Amino acid sequence: MTAQPAALTAEAPLRIRSVGPFALEAALPRAVATPMMAIGSTVSLLVALRDDDGVEGWGEIWCNFPRFGIRHRARMLTEVFAPLLTRRAFASPAEAWSWLTASSNVLRLQSGEPGPVAAVIAGIDCQRRSKNASAGRIKNASRLTA
Repeated sequence: MTAQPAALTAEAPLRIRSVGPFALEAALPRAVATPMMAIGSTVSLLVALRDDDGVEGWGEIWCNFPRFGIRHRARMLTEVFAPLLTRRAFASPAEAWSWLTASSNVLRLQSGEPGPVAAVIAGIDCQRRSKNASAGRIKNASRLTA
């Protein structure tokens, strides 16, 4: 019998204390040809979230192409979304998602970059779990890719 995830409970508001990007790049044994360019490495932009209880969750922000997208999305995370996420408490992860989406609407429209904005929000999407759950209070819902 496998352990079932703890049910959602009415807890104190979710407050994210810190948000940090971790940009990773690994050289490939040989370049991969694409219609646009040869790709000689693989990249991944991980994001670490820590709440007021010290529980940490991890996610990934999609940034595979263009190659410089990793720097662009990391900067969007640290300069736009981290301040939005850490300035207030949220009743639920759904409320945090709605707040980030609404708060970035002007950026999304004026920059013409709905994809990168959505990728950053998806990378910091998290779900709340009971404090008694063995995996902790925050578990990121984004999946890491191979």
